[in-house]
Amino acid sequence: MSRISRELHIMLQASVREAMSRRHHYVTVEHLLFAMIHDTRGSQILHHAGADLPALKAALDRYFRDDLESVPGDDAYEARQTLAFHRVLQNAVSHCEGAEKEEV
Repeated sequence: MSRISRELHIMLQASVREAMSRRHHYVTVEHLLFAMIHDTRGSQILHHAGADLPALKAALDRYFRDDLESVPGDDAYEARQTLAFHRVLQNAVSHCEGAEKEEV
């Protein structure tokens, strides 16, 4: 079974932190993309794929601000992964296992 690399683990933690800092109820694939933009290797991959990183970051900021609900108040809570977020991770693991890679 493939294991999560340290690099991906840090990116996943950053996704959760971003969702929590904005008091979003769910951690979404958009939070993961946002974390990827702020990761050195992740941003290089996106750049080489043709992404306009400043425009992408601005679009995600707008989406987070305008389209996602925030948890009201200051009480502690735990953001939950969306089904899509979980599936992205599941697919990444499946692809790595199919390629006989040890790390995702």
